[in-house]
Amino acid sequence: MKKVAEMPESGIPTENPSIRIKIIKYYMIYYHISASKTIEVLTVWDSRRNPTRFKL
Repeated sequence: MKKVAEMPESGIPTENPSIRIKIIKYYMIYYHISASKTIEVLTVWDSRRNPTRFKL
């Protein structure tokens, strides 16, 4: 997550321009970038789980 703190725009963009995804091993970390460049982790998803159960 240090890279996200240094370069918040480096994550994979989603349909919402202020939400990005960082993939670390089996985990997808969804985070929000505020207007003041504050990073807020929304959820951590284990990508080995059933994707139909995922709700952001």
